[in-house]
Amino acid sequence: MSEQMKKNIQLHITFVYRGNLVNGSPVAVKKLLNNLGQADKDFRVEVEAIGHVRHKNLVRLLGYCMEGTQRMLVYEYVNNGNLEQWLRGDNQNHEYLTWEARLKILIGTAKALAYLHEAIEPKVVHRDIKSSNILIDDKFNSKISDFGLAKLLGADKSFITTRVMGTFGYVAPEYANSGLLNEKSDVYSFGVVLLEAITGRYPVDYARPPPELLNNLGQADKDFRVEVEAIGHVRHKNLVRLLGYCMEGTQRMLVYEYVNNGNLEQWLRGDNQNHEYLTWEARLKILIGTAKALAYLHEAIEPKVVHRDIKSSNILIDDKFNSKISDFGLAKLLGADKSFITTRVMGTFGYVAPEYANSGLLNEKSDVYSFGVVLLEAITGRYPVDYARPPPEVHLVEWLKMMVQQRRSEEVIDPNLNTKPSTSALKRTLLTALRCVDPMSEKRPRMSQVARMLESEEYPIPREDRRRRKSENGPTRESDPPRNSTDTDKSEFQDQKPEAG
Repeated sequence: MSEQMKKNIQLHITFVYRGNLVNGSPVAVKKLLNNLGQADKDFRVEVEAIGHVRHKNLVRLLGYCMEGTQRMLVYEYVNNGNLEQWLRGDNQNHEYLTWEARLKILIGTAKALAYLHEAIEPKVVHRDIKSSNILIDDKFNSKISDFGLAKLLGADKSFITTRVMGTFGYVAPEYANSGLLNEKSDVYSFGVVLLEAITGRYPVDYARPPPELLNNLGQADKDFRVEVEAIGHVRHKNLVRLLGYCMEGTQRMLVYEYVNNGNLEQWLRGDNQNHEYLTWEARLKILIGTAKALAYLHEAIEPKVVHRDIKSSNILIDDKFNSKISDFGLAKLLGADKSFITTRVMGTFGYVAPEYANSGLLNEKSDVYSFGVVLLEAITGRYPVDYARPPPEVHLVEWLKMMVQQRRSEEVIDPNLNTKPSTSALKRTLLTALRCVDPMSEKRPRMSQVARMLESEEYPIPREDRRRRKSENGPTRESDPPRNSTDTDKSEFQDQKPEAG
């Protein structure tokens, strides 16, 4: 398990104990982890969400305790396990629920959610509806529990967050992809619970055959065709090579060259056989190769290929530390100068371009943004999103912009780098990354420009690209405001004496 995963788990751990009140009544005592800042926040959320509500299908908050750094919530004790256990036969007598019992539990849960969404003000969005959070009493009544992620919303209000929380397999797609939260997010999660109760299956089960894992054969066929079309006709030394494929019955298999040295994410975290970290030179070599491969996909072939899931774990590394972009399952083929609008935003949280996440607008500049995030990972050694860090440092892109604006760019370098990059190399790479993650997609450079910027010894950008940008965007007068947010960041770099890159 990675240190990042350990930190994330530790941050959200709670302990639940059984206890008894003075009158002998059993209670469940939920103790929040002794991380006072986070514990206080989780504590307030849960008290506010559940403290003022009363419904027979909601677990009842009886009281709470704040003493020193301790934060505890006292709930009624529900003595018959949870829905997940009863669907799996994981109870004292290894019994399974009858259909009638399942329906009773589901109807009770639906009524409780209707109460939270429609009968009280502010409404409560639970945000973590799943079978294990639906407790069952000895009469098989359901009780929704665990309001630690709940959100209070005014009538007809939605909420946008960059901190998507919940349980994989239950999270609504619009919330996962764009952070849009309202009561319909709970409705989606409840729908997944309904399917669990009907089928007895897990929301996601990697032990099942691929067609079942991918919902159905139609989806498997679609993903299969996308990947074959996207990668089957391309050849570039920095793209993983498709050697062949197999279609037999319901099975769909793709045969790729084997790349034997892990991926960029592993090498940035020291998660490899010798627990080594990449040198600056190796990082730059990998990044330049990746940039050239993306330039080839975007600019050298027709139709162009938008990868849609550029991230450090999808950049494989061979034994000579050449990069190989992999995993074209989400790729999209687009004609020249074409964009695509979709309501089904796909990708990995932290890497997805804002205009794509918010409006579904997809073109090659979406990949440029994702590559910019990877650049920042390589410079800093940090994750794109890291909730174990203090709030100002959680989101890598925003933190990096803040550090540059505060003239603290030297402080962002990965501490695991034994030999730091020269000042000019750091300036050039940071500026390139900031241009890639510009919030306005039309102001991001093309990937061919990015590759030249990373290779160049000039600072801050090769002259030919400066001329090209002027011709594309028109003349800029001295009185004009800065062209984009990253232009204002140059002051951090320009007041330092350049060094050899």
